[in-house]
Amino acid sequence: TRFPETFSYSKTKKMKTKIKIAPETLFLVHRIVRNASQCIARTREEKVQKSILEELFKTLTSRCFTYTNNPNGRELSLTLKFYQMDTLFNCLIIANTSEIGFYEQNKLDMLKNKIHQLL
Repeated sequence: TRFPETFSYSKTKKMKTKIKIAPETLFLVHRIVRNASQCIARTREEKVQKSILEELFKTLTSRCFTYTNNPNGRELSLTLKFYQMDTLFNCLIIANTSEIGFYEQNKLDMLKNKIHQLL
């Protein structure tokens, strides 16, 4: 079947977002996503959320390894699919930041603001 012209879908437009992130912030976010992805999923929605978190964790782990192999101190470019960036934003909002210092909390707040502007 063919969709009417009002429902045409452009295959060239990718739903990706790109953000610059400091290496120390990347490692902090990696730890937060790791902790969030270790939850137990029972319902379908929880399983979907856990699957996205695991996919996000894999991407962040890859970026961390890339930086560790060639540390230069500059900001990294992080490209995520839109749903991954949304999940990351939600994860950062509900993250328990009571165990980290003020500097790290400030870095996370700045990242949340950047992501919120993208979404």
